[in-house]
Amino acid sequence: MTIYKFFGVITASLRCFAFALFFPLLIVVAHQTFADTVYVLDNGNGEVYVIDTTTNAVTATVSTGSFPAFVAPTGIAITPDGKFAYVTDQGNGTVYVINTVSHAVTAIVSTGSFPAFTAPDQVAITSDGKFAYVTTDDFIVYVISTTTNAVTTLVSGASFILTGGVAVTPLGTVAYVTDRGTHEVYAVDTASNTVTTTVSTTGFTGFSRPFRVAITPDSATAYVTDQDNGVYVIDTASNAVTAMVSTGSFPAFSDPIGVTVTPNGNVSYVAGESSSSVYVINTTTNAVTATVTNSFIAFSAPVAVATTSDGAILYAADEGSATVYAINTTTNAVTAIVSNTFTPFVGPYGVASIPIATPLTPKNFRGVQKKITFLSQYELFNRLTWAANPSAAVVVGYFIYRDNVKIATLSNTTFVYEDHNRAKGVSTIYSITAFDASGNQSLPSIVRIN
Repeated sequence: MTIYKFFGVITASLRCFAFALFFPLLIVVAHQTFADTVYVLDNGNGEVYVIDTTTNAVTATVSTGSFPAFVAPTGIAITPDGKFAYVTDQGNGTVYVINTVSHAVTAIVSTGSFPAFTAPDQVAITSDGKFAYVTTDDFIVYVISTTTNAVTTLVSGASFILTGGVAVTPLGTVAYVTDRGTHEVYAVDTASNTVTTTVSTTGFTGFSRPFRVAITPDSATAYVTDQDNGVYVIDTASNAVTAMVSTGSFPAFSDPIGVTVTPNGNVSYVAGESSSSVYVINTTTNAVTATVTNSFIAFSAPVAVATTSDGAILYAADEGSATVYAINTTTNAVTAIVSNTFTPFVGPYGVASIPIATPLTPKNFRGVQKKITFLSQYELFNRLTWAANPSAAVVVGYFIYRDNVKIATLSNTTFVYEDHNRAKGVSTIYSITAFDASGNQSLPSIVRIN
């Protein structure tokens, strides 16, 4: 499969707990040597299904073993290494950890001294895989260590009311949280776990019921669906809305729910529940260029969209027709309907796409500011070091980024880089990716130098 640069987590919120009781959620898990696996969460019958994308058929259900049974599984995100899935369950107030090889629950997240989960909604994982963010249908956003599977802190800096959607930028520095109660979209600094600002809608209609978030692979743009107002385009550098997606001659957005961005960043797909349409958006023009054609069971209320890691297939979940569709992203046409010989779907709902990048992420990435003195003059420079990549056999070289701008291309035998003529006391974020002969990049390692 083709792997594209960076990593993005896209998650979805549910409109309310009443709906959450009946609608499954699906997500894509990418494996480097096998076909992708799709997980479907069914809120109606309390099951988590496993779909083989080669046959487009349900092949298994996830076992909870000695842990509490699923009641209303709602949200899901997968660690960057593809080994574990985190699943929220609004029905029993639990966050599960699933081994994606055995398809079995191996742990549940402990809240410790923090408030117990009441209605955990959606979950997103940072690109380094160390932390997960969980929204709830109340005033709390939790931060979880994926090492200990325990809550470590709560996001501060805002008076949340009804949080739902959450997504972390591929660079891992900002998490965006939607809140249908406050009618805001918040930007959370992942270093301090503090809300730093609300997204500005100056010049546009303000948010009403912001729902889900998807972020482009370059971390530059976020797409937010709003059940009342359509689809917003957010510039992540300024944290401001810069456009509203135009539907042109296509059906107007009506209750847009799910949103995703293809791994190459060229297209965004939006599921329009009440318009019974799956929209195709050009991310350059921010305009709808097509709606998905369907000669199978007609769309009724599509609410979720997710692509496979190579971007070739889009899976759309439809709560109205109780169907999961496979869509060819080249033709934007439905090519198959997922078969299920297990307990039938009740109402598939929600989606996220998690590509696994290869080669592997560079390890032990560190940075420090140094000083060179020339008689009475001196120069400050930032020195970056890292270890040989674990997948060194396929690594051609490394890309270095400063504040999301590529500044150097290095060989696979270089493990030091010096960025000269830097100012003192200026906070700078560096990231490094490994790339192979085809130009595929790993997930980034990130360091901040103050």
